[in-house]
Amino acid sequence: MTMLFTAILASSLFLTAHATPQLPTKTLFQSNFKLPASGNALWYRSPSANWVFESLPIGNGYMGAAVFGGVQNDTVLMNLDDLWAGGPFSSPTYNGANWNASYAPTVHEKLKALRNTIFANGTAPDLNGITTDAGDYGTFSSAGNLVIARGVGIDYSNYTRWLDMDQGIIRSTWKETKNDVRREYICSYPERLCSHMTSSITPFPQVSYAIETIQGHSNLQLGCQDNSTLVLRGNAGSNGAGMLYEIVGRVQVSKTTGASTTCSAGVITVSNATDIWFTWTGGTEYNIDAGTADQRYSFKGPDPHSSILKRLSSASSLSYSSFVQRHVKDYTTGTSQNFQLDIGQKPDWSRTTDQLIEDYKEQQLSGQRGDTGRTLLEWLFFNFGRHLMFGSARGNLPANLQGVWSQGSWAPWSGDYHVNINVQMMYWPVETTGMDVTQTLWDFIQKTVIPRGSETASILYNVSRGWAMHNEINTFGSTGMKGLDIPNYNPAEWTNYAAGGAWLMTHAWDHFDYTGDVQWLRKQGYPLLKSTAEYWLDALQLDRNTNDGSLVAVPCNSPELPQTTFGCAHWQQLIWELFNSVEKALQILGTGGEQSFLLEVQKKRVKLDRGLRIGAESQVQEWKLDFDNSAHLDHRHLSHLTGLYPSYSIASFVPGSDGIKPGGLTRQALLTASTTTLIQRGIGTAPDADAGWGKIWRAACWAQLGNSTRFYDQLSYAISRNFAANLFSLYNPFNTAENTLFQMDANGGFPAAVLNALIQAPDTQYLSETLTITLLPALPTSWSQGALRGVRVRRGLEVDMAWKAGSLTAVTLKAPRLQGGKQIKVIVKGKNLNKELLVGRGNVIKVL
Repeated sequence: MTMLFTAILASSLFLTAHATPQLPTKTLFQSNFKLPASGNALWYRSPSANWVFESLPIGNGYMGAAVFGGVQNDTVLMNLDDLWAGGPFSSPTYNGANWNASYAPTVHEKLKALRNTIFANGTAPDLNGITTDAGDYGTFSSAGNLVIARGVGIDYSNYTRWLDMDQGIIRSTWKETKNDVRREYICSYPERLCSHMTSSITPFPQVSYAIETIQGHSNLQLGCQDNSTLVLRGNAGSNGAGMLYEIVGRVQVSKTTGASTTCSAGVITVSNATDIWFTWTGGTEYNIDAGTADQRYSFKGPDPHSSILKRLSSASSLSYSSFVQRHVKDYTTGTSQNFQLDIGQKPDWSRTTDQLIEDYKEQQLSGQRGDTGRTLLEWLFFNFGRHLMFGSARGNLPANLQGVWSQGSWAPWSGDYHVNINVQMMYWPVETTGMDVTQTLWDFIQKTVIPRGSETASILYNVSRGWAMHNEINTFGSTGMKGLDIPNYNPAEWTNYAAGGAWLMTHAWDHFDYTGDVQWLRKQGYPLLKSTAEYWLDALQLDRNTNDGSLVAVPCNSPELPQTTFGCAHWQQLIWELFNSVEKALQILGTGGEQSFLLEVQKKRVKLDRGLRIGAESQVQEWKLDFDNSAHLDHRHLSHLTGLYPSYSIASFVPGSDGIKPGGLTRQALLTASTTTLIQRGIGTAPDADAGWGKIWRAACWAQLGNSTRFYDQLSYAISRNFAANLFSLYNPFNTAENTLFQMDANGGFPAAVLNALIQAPDTQYLSETLTITLLPALPTSWSQGALRGVRVRRGLEVDMAWKAGSLTAVTLKAPRLQGGKQIKVIVKGKNLNKELLVGRGNVIKVL
């Protein structure tokens, strides 16, 4: 044990100086310890044996816990949202995959030559050496595993564990010889800690609490601060210089006669207690505010020790009941107080969640769909996606590919931020369902991406304004176009993606459009939009291949496809929408000193290629030149349909809108071509991947086209193939490895796809255009009765609605957040409804 660690343990003694309330006996037997009457729970009859397939997740954004729920030995995976190996902590020369500034003239010449090749030939065979080594990119890492052990074989019966998604609490219960046991697991946002509570009728002879360290981390030190407190410190990664992190856990016990705690060699032993409450919190030295050039992109903050102790000390003064109440209030306020969905589901306590999934798979194979358990399971998937987002996106950082849950020192795809679909999909449902979880995303872009991204724009693209990024982003601002040092390997299909910033900005505009938060738009939203648009104003190039006078992005790759070319449909659609968002934002804020910038945006937009063409096979063309071929028809991505869903270039196409596009193009022609494209792209299982997100995206697109049969078939197929017993989304579901890969994207996309079948209101180019709200556009027959309350739509509007036998029975339109100071025109339509309304701020209109 180092002298520093010894001093840290000694300095922590003030924790015990405060009077800590002892627990009453049988705490959990005095509460309502039942499965929720609503049916909103995932429940099982046995403990988890595998974290990806069976563990249950809770989180508070800052921390995540994956709970196994064991009886003799219980394990909880402990995660901190900002714990990353690699980056500037491990490598002082880490530069975000950017070229050294001195090499910029050479890179600019390479880029110029690459563009010349593309315009001369339509494509280029590679990226002409403009990619860089990723450097010490790093990975999201687990902090440790909490292990609770009882040391002897235990006979038990009547075991049940469940995740209550009405309260955000995991519970388990079972019977032993002459004993009943209950457990409760919570990750509290108000207290910023997690807890493991056990109550029994008769005292446990002995229970131990230990933190299992993670192989692959270094300088690990685990010790006892006192007889009730554990402290774990270490550095992420194996080289000894990684990010410092710490976890502190403390146990409180009941007043049971003879109850005691001792701690030795990093293990707390509790004897003769009926009630044991173990709380833990943690932190790292990561500091998002230290990611600037002035700070040398160090991202290094203070030692987290003192702030951790303050949090734990504060929580120790709370009674357990107060702790639970504060958590439940926070959770329900954020998830269900203002939003509710009913698709006709009924609670079913005759079948566990894993049995419901198995039955669902069998029904999918047989074509039998009359089981009421299907609707319940679909509703649970909807709620689970929101549960994961609420538990992972409110901490220091936005939700990553695995939210805030991982096992071990390395996460698949580094647990990073893939911005060519994955991050966006996770955030699709948050605005429509009123979840206040996006601030970490805006701060991440502003403080982590843009500082390094401005270097990428300058050094790689010779653009002095704005910023650029590429597909894979870590927490240290890796914005450069990174490659892999493999002979004859061309990484263009995944690394050449500078459109990521434009796509993220659709979320920035959406945040204002749904919330009406003018103060945020002025302070942060518009500056993000402007800086992103500035880059594209300077980066767009005149098309020297077709010579049609249009501006195009070059070089571009449609995400994960090999053609390096110009004018990729996906890129062009997003840039056009970005320019629209700038104009709409200034209409809200007033142009003021931004008039010249707005005029620049408008002039470039008129010349911008729209990325909207219909190809030789009647499909939406993926590139400006028609490269579509059978080798890629079933590809997992639907990038050229971004304008259909989740965006609006196709969904709200107006022939007279500006930009360069083929003459005679109509919205209906584009929708028909989108149908052709979706059929060509298949059902999301193909040689290139078997991803849940690919299937969910397809479901949402079919809903946008109003095809309820194909929507539901695709959604059902995803459920039957790509989700585990704990409802985690699986990337390669039939991998025989012990841990199939978990990616959270499809979990977030699921509720968005469901909502798109129930209500649609795609954006428009101008705020002056009529907003069309379509109700029940792709309602499956199995959801023939239901209701939505508090669902948000654009322009700060909100809808309550109910339906029966597939027809609307009640519709109320509200305008609590409408901005702009005047009425807007809205069309509300559905199967038995078509009304044009003028709506003003604060109006509540009974439409039906």
